[in-house]
Amino acid sequence: MAISEQSRFVRDFYNGRNKIADNIKSSADNVLNAIDLDSMLTNPTEYLKLLGNEWLKTQQSEFKKAFKVGRKHGKEIVREFNGKD
Repeated sequence: MAISEQSRFVRDFYNGRNKIADNIKSSADNVLNAIDLDSMLTNPTEYLKLLGNEWLKTQQSEFKKAFKVGRKHGKEIVREFNGKD
């Protein structure tokens, strides 16, 4: 793999990873803004558990994208390390 291809590959990987991370952070900020303090203070453990589970459900597609990006990047590194294009 040529140097320019390697740098493009790494740049594309980190750009994709950063987009996914930004989406997750934005979603987490929305969750924080949606917290009902009265409900949380009544039963904090249960409330936060339910809120966290709801957030995880909404983020499944982002986690799947992150997994695919990581797997693709890892496979390309292994191929390059083994000398296969």
